Amino acid sequence: MNNGLIRPPPEPPDSGDDESPGLQAPEGYALLASFPSAKAAHEHGLIVLAMQLAYWIGHQEGAYHLFVPEADLERIKDQIGRYEKESVGRRRYVFEWREEQFSLKPLFVVCVLLCVFSILQFIFPKIDNAAINDAHAVIRDHEWWRVITALTLHDGIFHLLINCFVFLLYGAIANALFGWGWMLLFSILGGAVGNFLTAWTYYPATHYSLGASTAVYAVIGLLCSAMLVARRANGEAFWKKIVIAIAAAMAGLVITGAASSSAPENIDHLAHWMGFLSGFTLGLGAGLVKRWRGVLGRNQKIPALIAFALLAIAWLRCMRELV
Repeated sequence: MNNGLIRPPPEPPDSGDDESPGLQAPEGYALLASFPSAKAAHEHGLIVLAMQLAYWIGHQEGAYHLFVPEADLERIKDQIGRYEKESVGRRRYVFEWREEQFSLKPLFVVCVLLCVFSILQFIFPKIDNAAINDAHAVIRDHEWWRVITALTLHDGIFHLLINCFVFLLYGAIANALFGWGWMLLFSILGGAVGNFLTAWTYYPATHYSLGASTAVYAVIGLLCSAMLVARRANGEAFWKKIVIAIAAAMAGLVITGAASSSAPENIDHLAHWMGFLSGFTLGLGAGLVKRWRGVLGRNQKIPALIAFALLAIAWLRCMRELV
């Protein structure tokens, strides 16, 4: 048993030769609540300290049990209840690192879809004419679907594999922070906005681009904005974990990006940075929404359905141009 105590109360009584001693609190102390982590238990203990009272924490069977003076139990419960009510929608944390969400399964589905689109692109090369990001078509002719469909097309197998690999790397991290549904929606929105800003910047010059890398950079932007928000909310251990992951992946993206093209001048750096800027802005907005309303992450299916609906609508509109 590992005990942590603040303003220590009397020592717990000796259990003697009891064969099943269990967790014994000091005399006069009653169990208030149990928590999955010591941090959560101590955070609630701070409320007890603010009432000029002591608390005692015991660790047993994977849980941290918070004990408080029995005579003040009801008063403490009332105070903690008020704290919980006031803190709804404005928790101390903004993004939680959920290990159970660190999954590649949803990302593999996306990669399979990208492979399917690449096969169709190979079989029907005319798809490029109606689906890639074209500055003139997007800005002058208002062919809005191109900013989304271009995210699913690639210039060769190596281009596709590199983007899938990096998307798996970044997407898994974003998945653990935002949830798989929001990660998919933000990546598509960020990539689409990044493609539009790229077309708008180049217009009236001729410019073509394609590839999921704009969406990948949008995910990078999401992670960077999450890092900035979470640094203050969750402490250095949390945001340093994200910094290390982002730095390593950024280095890998630069290397693989340079290696993925026989003509480095064909790499659309502007699209990458526009995607990053879009994702960064979306991430800041998501942080504010979660801080103010506490709603981000409760439902992952709805944002995922919206993401796939946007993709389907864009491609259906594109098909009308080809028929």
